Amino acid sequence: MVELISNASTTDGNVIKIVEKTIKYAFTKNASDIHVEPTKNEAVVRFRIDGTLQPICTLPRDLYQAVLARFKILANLKIDESRLAQDGRFSTR
Repeated sequence: MVELISNASTTDGNVIKIVEKTIKYAFTKNASDIHVEPTKNEAVVRFRIDGTLQPICTLPRDLYQAVLARFKILANLKIDESRLAQDGRFSTR
């Protein structure tokens, strides 16, 4: 797994940097999707590469909600919706 963060906290600037690094790394790996999945103690970041989800890194569990909210903002999704699945996408340069 890759080290995308070190000593991260939930400040807005750190969350933005984490998401930016994740997107850049996904681009270098030619990933088509980014999945962030919560577990009991952490959040697992996985990329879909050649049709297969591959674990890339883990994040502290307390960063999960902030990172998820940042991805939702980028994809123009409802950040307060957690009961229903949302399918979103965004593009970047």
